[in-house]
Amino acid sequence: STNAESHPLPCVLSGCWINDLGSKMTTKAVNGKGNVTTFYYMAMMLTRNEIQLSPLQGSQ
Repeated sequence: STNAESHPLPCVLSGCWINDLGSKMTTKAVNGKGNVTTFYYMAMMLTRNEIQLSPLQGSQ
């Protein structure tokens, strides 16, 4: 039998993506509160000696 009141499974947001220009986005696992933390590295940042993080936070 199916439970009509069951909640949908949360989507999996963790992972690493690289675009055509070489920019990289890394997303950590969603925590118990539904919050997610993501870091975006622009391709031009990766060519310098000092890499600057661009943090992005959200919730699910």
